[in-house]
Amino acid sequence: MRTISTFIIFLLFSASLFAQNKINGSISNYNNSIIFLTDFYGDDHHIVDSTRTDSKGVFLFTIKENLPKGLYRLYFGQSKFFDLILNHQDVELSTTLFSPKENIKIIESEENRLLYQYLRDKEEFQLKSELVKTILEYYPPNDNYYNESLNQFVELNNDFVNMAIKEVAGFKKLFVYQYIHSDLIPLIKYSPTYEEINKQFKESFLDNINFSDINLLHSNIFSSKTIQYLELYKTDGISDIQLENNYKIAIDSLLTKSKKTPRVYNYILSFLFNGFEQNNYDELIRYLASNYKPIDIDNSSNYNTLSEKISTINQLQPGNLAPEFKADDINGKEITLYKVKSKYTLLVFWSADCPSCQKVLPIIRQDIYNKYKSNKISIIGISTDDNKNLALQEIKENNYSWTNIVTGNGLDDNIIRRYNINSTPIIYLLDKKKRILSQINSINEIQIYLNQ
Repeated sequence: MRTISTFIIFLLFSASLFAQNKINGSISNYNNSIIFLTDFYGDDHHIVDSTRTDSKGVFLFTIKENLPKGLYRLYFGQSKFFDLILNHQDVELSTTLFSPKENIKIIESEENRLLYQYLRDKEEFQLKSELVKTILEYYPPNDNYYNESLNQFVELNNDFVNMAIKEVAGFKKLFVYQYIHSDLIPLIKYSPTYEEINKQFKESFLDNINFSDINLLHSNIFSSKTIQYLELYKTDGISDIQLENNYKIAIDSLLTKSKKTPRVYNYILSFLFNGFEQNNYDELIRYLASNYKPIDIDNSSNYNTLSEKISTINQLQPGNLAPEFKADDINGKEITLYKVKSKYTLLVFWSADCPSCQKVLPIIRQDIYNKYKSNKISIIGISTDDNKNLALQEIKENNYSWTNIVTGNGLDDNIIRRYNINSTPIIYLLDKKKRILSQINSINEIQIYLNQ
C-alpha cells in the first residue's frame, strides 16, 4: 500500500514537472489561417512557433518549456499583432481581426490582465497629456490658463504613475511588475514653466528602469526607453552639431547606468550603434567607438560582432590607413587600392536605387572627375547592390567612367564589410599614401583639398 502511494506521488510529480503551458485563444473573423508566435529581444523578433486557427477562429499554442519569461508577440493577417507576457502560466484570450490590441479580452492570466489594464490606462493618459501639451505650447507662461494647464499636466502625470504603481503593488514576483515599473515615466513636481518640467523628466527619466534585470531584455523596454530618452534631448531650432552634443550626454547616461549589467549594457551599446548607423549620425558612431567597448560575456557571438564593428569604425578614423582591398573592376581589370597612383583617391560607395546617390554621383562626375581626373585624383566607385545588372545599367546610363567595382554581393561583400557600409552614399577621401583624410559630407570639401 505504501509502495503504491509512493508510486502515485511520483507520477503526479512527474506530470507536473513536464506539464506544458498553453495559449488558448480565438480571433473573430480570422478562420483557418496561420498565426506566428515571436519573441522579443529589444526591438528584434524571431519566430518561436506557429499554428492555425480552426473554422471558428480558435487557436492553441503549446509553449515550449525552455522559453524564457518575457514579452511575446502574435502576428497574423496583414501586419496584425498583439503582445502577451509568457511566464510559465496558461493564457486564455479572445480578440478580433480588426483592432486586435484594442479588443483583446484576457480570460485567464492575471499577469496579462494587469499588462492590458496598464496599456489602456497609459493610452488614455497619453491622449489627455498631449492635449494639455498643445495648450502649453501655444499659451504664454504668464497667462492664467497656462498655469492651470501646467498644474493639470503635473496632476495627470502623477495620478497615472501612482495608479499604475498601486495596480501592481502586490505582484512583485511577476515579470509584469518589473515591466510596468521600468516603463513608467517619473513623478514630477510643479514648476513654473513646461521647459523646467521637461528638465525634470530628463534628469529622472532613467530612474525607474531596472537595468539590472536581464529578463527585461526579452521585451522592448530597453529599446523603447532608449529612443524616448534620446527624444528628450531634441530641441527645436538647434544645429545638428548641438543635437549631436546633446545626444552624447544621453549616451553617457544610458551606458553608465547599464554598465553594471553586461548583457544589458552590450544590448544598449549595440542598439545605439545600429540606430545611429541607420540615421547617418557618423559623429555619434565615432564617439561610441572611441569611448565605449562591449563587455566580454563568455566570448559570445554578439560580443565578437560588436567588437569587430568597433575595431572597423576606429580603423576608419581620419589619419589611419584605409583598409586594403583587391577586386576586379567591371572590365575585368584587377584593382588593388594601395597600388593606385594618384595624389588623392576618392572611394564612393553607392547603390543604384539610392535617391541621394542619384543626386551626388552626377555632381562628382561633373565637378570632380571631369575637372581633376588627369593628374590629381582617382575615383573608385563601389556598388553595394545585390542586383549586378541594375548597377551596370546605372553606370552606363550616367556615364560614370571612373573605376567601377560591382560584385553583386550587396552589403555582404568583403569590401563593404571592411568599410562598415550600412547606407549610401558613403564617400572617403584618401591621400597619396592611402591615409583617410575625411569621410566626405559635401563636394566642396573635396574641392578644398584638390585646390590646395
